Amino acid sequence: MNKKRYIILALISIVSILPLFFSFPYLSRLSLGLDDFSSQIFYSLNKKSIDTSHIVLVAIDDYSFKKIGQSWPMRRSLYAKALNILNGQNVKVVGFDLIFEGESPLAADDEAFTTAIKDFNGKVILGYFWDKSGLHLPKKEFMQQAAHGFINSLYDSDGIERKCISYVKFNNFSDVSFAIKIASAYKNYSQELMNNIIPRQKTEPLNFQEDGIEQQYIFDVNYLARPNDIKTISLYDLINENFPAGLFKDKIVLIAPTLGIAHDIHSTPLGVMPGVFIHINIILDILEGKLAGLVPIIISLFLVVAILIVSLYILSSFTFLRGIFLYLGTVLCVLWLNIVLRFFNWYFPLGNIIVCSLVFTVFGSFYNYAVSVAFLVLIKNKLIKDPLTNLFNIRYFSERLYLEAKSIFNKKKYLVVLFLNGYKAYSKAQNFEQLKNTWNRISVSLFSVSNLWARYTDDIVVGLMRRRPDLAYIKNMLNDTVAEKGIKIKLSAVNINTDTDVLEASEFMISEIQKSPDDVIFLERKQLPKDTHHKIKHEQQLYSLSLAAEDKNAELLNLIGQLKGEEQKIKEAYFELMASLVTALESKDAYTKGHTQRVCNYSLMLAQKLSLSPEEKERIRKAALLHDLGKIGIPDSVLHKKGQLTDEEFSIIKEHEIISAKILEPIKEFKDIIPYILYHHENFDGSGYPHGLAADFIPLGARIIAVADMFDALTTGRSYKQAFSVEESVSEIQKAKGKKLDPVLADKFIEALRDFHILSST
Repeated sequence: MNKKRYIILALISIVSILPLFFSFPYLSRLSLGLDDFSSQIFYSLNKKSIDTSHIVLVAIDDYSFKKIGQSWPMRRSLYAKALNILNGQNVKVVGFDLIFEGESPLAADDEAFTTAIKDFNGKVILGYFWDKSGLHLPKKEFMQQAAHGFINSLYDSDGIERKCISYVKFNNFSDVSFAIKIASAYKNYSQELMNNIIPRQKTEPLNFQEDGIEQQYIFDVNYLARPNDIKTISLYDLINENFPAGLFKDKIVLIAPTLGIAHDIHSTPLGVMPGVFIHINIILDILEGKLAGLVPIIISLFLVVAILIVSLYILSSFTFLRGIFLYLGTVLCVLWLNIVLRFFNWYFPLGNIIVCSLVFTVFGSFYNYAVSVAFLVLIKNKLIKDPLTNLFNIRYFSERLYLEAKSIFNKKKYLVVLFLNGYKAYSKAQNFEQLKNTWNRISVSLFSVSNLWARYTDDIVVGLMRRRPDLAYIKNMLNDTVAEKGIKIKLSAVNINTDTDVLEASEFMISEIQKSPDDVIFLERKQLPKDTHHKIKHEQQLYSLSLAAEDKNAELLNLIGQLKGEEQKIKEAYFELMASLVTALESKDAYTKGHTQRVCNYSLMLAQKLSLSPEEKERIRKAALLHDLGKIGIPDSVLHKKGQLTDEEFSIIKEHEIISAKILEPIKEFKDIIPYILYHHENFDGSGYPHGLAADFIPLGARIIAVADMFDALTTGRSYKQAFSVEESVSEIQKAKGKKLDPVLADKFIEALRDFHILSST
């Protein structure tokens, strides 16, 4: 390996390490996806060994909401009753993943809840949160009787929660998270426990000055449990004391909403789940001693350098195919190293390390390939071109002629023969350099009218043109170069087809032009001898042709790959722009804020239930995020009207699907998702819009989004209507089966709601 190659590979190595320190949108998504895959494997390996018996979830689910019959939020006296019952069950810690902010409409309810907290023998932890408007703390009387911790979530750039905020500091106030408070209370506020948590935090705080926060610390969550792994009963069963004896004794009890009306659904590495399960996973991390600590950056750098060295060795020492397998083996080893380290409570950025090595391998392979191609092109040009004339040699020309003659496109082709009368005499009087200069001028002129010319003999050149050649123009152009050298130009051309033996035809044309007094002869195909019209066996030509063609094909494929990569970047940027427009549009209206993301989450829940392919899920995700894009073309007076729309206004609203399609049509990469957006308001019975499609004529993606859109519309309030409960919404979905909604998808969606504890399984 020469010095120049070492320098280039060193520069590639430096570029490859950049993803460790900087966030690149597409590489970051790949990195996070690899980390999620590692988390899923870790969960599967730990599932049976994790003790979840410390925790019981009291779910405020749809079943409870319907049976109790109160509006949302429920009366605080109800939680007081639940707390009193739990007090009699010797519960150690009760955590409320609810916000008890401000005064209750009934003062007696607040008094009952205050008394219940005061009389509780265990420990009570209340949740609170902050936003740009400030802190949303529980009522002062509640805080005097109970501890409290924040429940704010921390999302990565792709909307998935992988980290937990452990500590936050405001100007005059600091606190730890709800989950840490619960785990600490369960361990009787053990200092040893807190000492184990603090070192796991990232040493560098994240600053969020815009929210009034001076500092906040985070750590990575090891997801150890899914919703089905946690013992859960409904709030209704609790207040009616319908539960097994000893269920709550010495346990942590979390009281939290899982019903859809609470809009508390989150994306995690283990899938979509209600927010309380994120707190449960953090508590399990602490109690099970699985709290992940970030591997020091120096170790991450060491691993990156090690894998880069291995990748360099693979690139330098092995063939491409064998190198791919060895590289994948290396990645697999790194993946399992990450999983093994998780068992020792260490987390390192697997995704970033693999991305670094992938960047190095891709660029290194590209560089190696470019060097190889450069040599091959150099060798090929020397083999297929005549060194004197710079024209193709006759062997390569014959192979190209065969392919051109057999092409199904542009069937009309013309064989051209150029006779340089007097060249032999001229060449005897010239040295090599003088002849080369003459031929360079001739070849430049010839290649200006066609890209395929070859030297047939010393004084004869043959070529192929796809259009009827202007022989007089070619003759005059060449005369300017060779007339003064005593060379006379004579040209002949004939139209050929797939049955023409071009070499035999060339020989006939040469004989004709040499004996003809005319300088320009245009022959008809019928003038060619009969033996020039026959099927040509090409098997012997294929091998030699492949030697020259393979390199060109590889170059073209590589170029196509690069172009596709650039197209993908443009497509993703355009998609993100469109999604941002939809988000901005929703932010104008408090009732529709977050609608698109919720519809996306519900759509993915249903797609997951249907076991659709990852590619189809991705199309549905994008379509769901852009399904209301066309509303940017709807007047605000109609879009944000308070109250029912008139028929005329509703007809304007109905145009938004068509507007969405027109916006996305210019980008061909979105053609697969446009039908999902255009037809998501079509009804199963054909009564929808814009085209009245029915049943299976409506694309599956559109039918899925229709179910998700309807559910979110039902569970979200408007100025002119109250939000339905999840149970009521499910009832409406049942009524819409076979009318507005696909009955099979509606049933599957209801099953998915139960799977994710949004709807009670009772």
